Amino acid sequence: MKALVHIGMPKTGSTTLQAFLHANRHRLAGRGVFFRRYRPWSTNQVELLLPALTTLSELLPSPRMRAYLRIEDLDDQRAFSRRYEAWLDECLTASDARTAVFSSEHLYMWMAEPDRVSALDAWLKARFSDVQYLAYVRTQEDYLVSLFSEAVKLGNADSFEAFLQRQGEMDHWHPITVWADAVGDNRIHVIEPARLSRVGASLTGSLCDTLGVDAERLKLPQNRNLSLSQNALAPVIAFNRRLQRLSSVEIANKIGRMAVVPVLQRLHPGDKMRPDPEVMDRLRQLHKVEKQAFRSRFSLTD
Repeated sequence: MKALVHIGMPKTGSTTLQAFLHANRHRLAGRGVFFRRYRPWSTNQVELLLPALTTLSELLPSPRMRAYLRIEDLDDQRAFSRRYEAWLDECLTASDARTAVFSSEHLYMWMAEPDRVSALDAWLKARFSDVQYLAYVRTQEDYLVSLFSEAVKLGNADSFEAFLQRQGEMDHWHPITVWADAVGDNRIHVIEPARLSRVGASLTGSLCDTLGVDAERLKLPQNRNLSLSQNALAPVIAFNRRLQRLSSVEIANKIGRMAVVPVLQRLHPGDKMRPDPEVMDRLRQLHKVEKQAFRSRFSLTD
């Protein structure tokens, strides 16, 4: 059996792809594709990271995710990894699929170091005859606007400019080059969603093409985790500031945001956020040489 591993990057439709895979898992199985969730309630297969990290005696980098998975130390993580490996190996043995597919944008965020990529690749190669990787990328400026929108939905009350100062000037395509350097360019498929839309293709269609399966009669999920509109931005930031003044209890604030932010989004529809053109132009200039080299390396056209 072969494997296709979707590694992100974040804010490129990962949640929609994961919903698509889950909604169509039975139809895909009939077309030779294996997809299963270890944790049925979770769209993101973050558990895929754990065996490799455990091999390196490294904890999952996110304290919040470790708490969510009830991992306090390496012993807990080792036990979790053993349970996941046993479950996956049993599922693969029972499956007659020709390709298994996995998806976690956390691979982009937390595994983009050569030794981590190599450890995961070795773990996968022990189970699959061929392992390929799939990465979707957005331009620096579009990615940061989307990341800002997500931060606002999660409680950020600062301006876009203040948010950018905290983010620094990281090259957000660099993690993909780390993956490619570790596994080889011939084993990583890099796709730009904006380019798909320009040629009338879709995110889910590109995934099916990469898997080599017919997309006919597969369920198309609604787009998930949509960005804020320009009209909704100011009301949501104002709400976040008011919430911060009223309560310092994070769980209460989270419940408040979950209840109110979707309502504000519905009350203030409109076009996507439009930051200051000068700011956007400055972002386009960041890492310009590196981005040109990246596009050439992975045959992406402007």
